[in-house]
Amino acid sequence: MPIDYNQFIHPQDRAALESLKKVPLFDTLMRGFMKIYDERVEHAINMASKLRLGPNQRPEIYAHLVDICDKLGIDIPELYIALDPNPNAWTFGESKPYITLTSGLVDLVSDRELYATIAHECGHIICHHVLYAQVAAKILELGMGYFGIVAALAKPLTWAFQYWRRKSELSADRVEVYCLGETDTFVREAMRYCGCGSGQHSADEVAAFLKQAEDYAAELQDSFYEKALQAFYIKDMDHPFMTVRCMEVIRWFKDFRDKLPEAADAPKKLSW
Repeated sequence: MPIDYNQFIHPQDRAALESLKKVPLFDTLMRGFMKIYDERVEHAINMASKLRLGPNQRPEIYAHLVDICDKLGIDIPELYIALDPNPNAWTFGESKPYITLTSGLVDLVSDRELYATIAHECGHIICHHVLYAQVAAKILELGMGYFGIVAALAKPLTWAFQYWRRKSELSADRVEVYCLGETDTFVREAMRYCGCGSGQHSADEVAAFLKQAEDYAAELQDSFYEKALQAFYIKDMDHPFMTVRCMEVIRWFKDFRDKLPEAADAPKKLSW
């Protein structure tokens, strides 16, 4: 039975999307996008240039996807690996979603972290992020002029999309730890992307990273100037800072784990 995705939606994700829909010319942009965008083109490019995973192609990775979709009660999307040394993953396709992992990601992360990444991308699918994320991506790729929107309105609308994209990551993070049943993997994955590289991290190192995240949160709370500075710095980013994501998802997991449908199967203590 499909899970009610609303239990994963972060309040800031919901509020940001509502604000985005109120931005002038948003409806015009959406209509223009639907006229020019054809998912079949993206699908053809995938088939022509990427490795499609399945029971007979990297089955150990594909098995992660099958397990995650079973937990979430969603159809299994296509899963691809693209040759790219930069570690990354993304989801596209509204009517027929697909997930792409880069070869750099597959080579860098552990098997457990790869499972976590796939769960995160499935989180965007179950939370219905894909359509708006596609529009945001095409805006950045093609520019507002392609959609007939004047430059004076381009930046505010771009920032509104980017703000929502950052908040949508917080919802997908919740789906990720739900599928994992713990937050330890998420934190260690965050440490890797912050510069820790490959290898195992000791309990003391994890604790120090979480203390760093707490210190960052406290610093923002102490100064309006710090909040304004950070808001200006991140306005063009499509992902929140990893320390912010760690604090948000740990707080949510601790508060709501016992309410989740599969809470009995989740570990009662975090492994660190």
